[in-house]
Amino acid sequence: MRYLCEWFKTIVSIASIIGLIVVVPDEAAASNISASPSLSLTNFNSGSACTALSSAVSANYGFENGHSCIIANAPNGYPYCTVGHYSMSQTVLGWGWEPNPFTLGQGSCVIPGGSSSVSSKTVPGSVIRASGTSIYSASGRKTIMRGVNLQYADDPSGRLGAIRFIRAAGANTIRLELRSSTTSDQLRAALDQVVQYNMVAVLMYWDPNAFSSDSLVPFAEAMDLWLVNWKPVLSDPKYSRYIIVNIINEWGIGGAANYVQAYMQAIHQMRDAGYAFPLMIDAPNSGQNFLGLALVGPTIASADMYKNIIFSVHAYWSFQTPEILNGAAITMLATGYPFVWGEFGNSQFENPSYQAQYDPSQPGNYATDHAALMSQADQLGISYIGWSWHGNGWPVSLALDMSSQDWPSSFTSFGVDYFNKMWTPVLAPFVP
Repeated sequence: MRYLCEWFKTIVSIASIIGLIVVVPDEAAASNISASPSLSLTNFNSGSACTALSSAVSANYGFENGHSCIIANAPNGYPYCTVGHYSMSQTVLGWGWEPNPFTLGQGSCVIPGGSSSVSSKTVPGSVIRASGTSIYSASGRKTIMRGVNLQYADDPSGRLGAIRFIRAAGANTIRLELRSSTTSDQLRAALDQVVQYNMVAVLMYWDPNAFSSDSLVPFAEAMDLWLVNWKPVLSDPKYSRYIIVNIINEWGIGGAANYVQAYMQAIHQMRDAGYAFPLMIDAPNSGQNFLGLALVGPTIASADMYKNIIFSVHAYWSFQTPEILNGAAITMLATGYPFVWGEFGNSQFENPSYQAQYDPSQPGNYATDHAALMSQADQLGISYIGWSWHGNGWPVSLALDMSSQDWPSSFTSFGVDYFNKMWTPVLAPFVP
C-alpha cells in the first residue's frame, strides 16, 4: 500500500478524461511487444546486449564499455545455457538452470537446440484453477472471492484467532501477510484455520523493500521462502485445494525489463517445484499500475504451463471515481485472465479531510470510492479483498481498520459498512 508516482497519476488522470479507452494486446501481440526495445528482456540487471565492439568471454557473455554484456539471447529474454546446465523439468523441455551473472546467483537458461516453448498442461484437480477470466475451486465451483487482508506476520500468535471471526463476518477469502520471519509452523497454523473454516488462502509475501522497487534482492528472498523454507507446508496435500500464492507484494516498476523476466523465471521455478496452485501477480508501481500489468501480463502468464495465473491491482490514491474503476476493470479483464482487487482503501482514507489533517503537504482527494468498487465487482463478477482487518497503526487505522481489535470482532464504521456491502447475491461460500 503506497502512493503512485507522479507520472502514473498523470496517466490515470488523462485516461479518466478520455474515458479510459485502452487497447490491450492479445497474447500473441503482447509476446511481440516483449521483444521491442522499450520492453527488451535482454537487460539482465547490470547486463545489456553486446554490440560489435564486444570481446567474447564465453559462448554467451562478452565484456565492453567496462561491463558484462550478453552475446547470444534466447526467446523470452533468457540467455542460452553454456556448460553445467541441467533440465529444470521433464515437462518444460529445453530449459536449463545455471549460474547467471546478470541475476542473483542461479538463473533459467535455454538449452541450445532445445525447445524453450512451454507446453500447456491441464491443471490438476486438486487445486484452485483459473479459466478465462474466472476462478474455480478444485471441486469445479465458480468462486468469486470476497475477502479481507490480515497482517498476520506482524503478530502471528495474536492474530491467528482473527481468522474465524473474519469468516463469521462473511468473508470467504483471507489474504495472509507473510514475512521472512514467518515460520513454517506459523504458516501451517494459519492454514489449518483456513481449512477448518473453508476459506481461500491468498498467501502474500510482504517486504518493505519491495514497494515500487526493481531490486531483485527482495524478489530472490521471496523465492527462497516459497521454494525452501515454506515448501514442506505448501507441498502438503491437506492445503492444496485452498491456496493461491501472491508471489511478492507490490514489487516492480512498470516498463522495467526485469519485471517481466523476474516473474517469468519465478513461474518456471514454482512449477518446477511441483506447485500447481494459482500464482497471483501484483501490478507494478505498488500494485497500482494496471496499465503496466495489462500490457505485459499475458506475456508473463505465457511462462506457465498451467496458465493458472491471477492478476491483482491495488486501488489507492488514483481510483476516486466509478469511471476510473470501470476503466481499470475492463482493461484488466481484456487480458483474458482473472483479475482481483487485491487491496483497496475507502472513501475516508486520503479524502480531503484526511489529507488536510494528516498529510497537509499533499492536499486534495485521493480516496478510493470503495462503494463503487464493490458494486462494480458484483456486477462484473470480480473478486476483491479489502484492506484490512486490524493493525494499520495511527492515523491510518482511523480509516482502514475494519475491527478495533484482532479478536473477537469489534467492528469500526468501515467494518460495518464493508461487511454490509459484501452481503450480496454474488457472495457464495467457498466449496473446496
